[in-house]
Amino acid sequence: MTSTERKLPSLGETYSTLAGFAKASGCSRLSVVIDQGGEVADAVAVYDPADQSLEINEGDEQRHIPFDENLAATTPIGEVHVHVMPPFSVDLELGEITGALGGLEHLARALIALADLFGGSSIAIGSFTTDIGTELELGARSDGEVGIHCGGVDFETPPQWPPG
Repeated sequence: MTSTERKLPSLGETYSTLAGFAKASGCSRLSVVIDQGGEVADAVAVYDPADQSLEINEGDEQRHIPFDENLAATTPIGEVHVHVMPPFSVDLELGEITGALGGLEHLARALIALADLFGGSSIAIGSFTTDIGTELELGARSDGEVGIHCGGVDFETPPQWPPG
């Protein structure tokens, strides 16, 4: 392996990593866009905590993997410190999100760390419960860039947010 190549996680490692994060964070859906490096198209892994399934999309290939005890027992590529947050209160007209003190920042930092586990310029996206019945989506890159979306509204974040 050259210095520019890196080891990509196995299916089992991807499954167990996403399942562990989803359980610890309480998210309703978790996706990772996995940077595979070079000229290879990114892979998208989507974990559904409701049925514990994983969907993998690589180029034109799509695979649905139902819950599998062997995959679930695989050692994850790493663990991220994350806690379940109570539902966020969202006012789409005012563009405000409120919740547990530091809760949104905590989840953003955790998603940054999750994206970092997958390496390169991977992106982690989690969906979380709100009081308006629309999921709050947080997306994060390992470089710290974070996006927040809910109900058709993109929320702006200040520079260098979340704080380290």
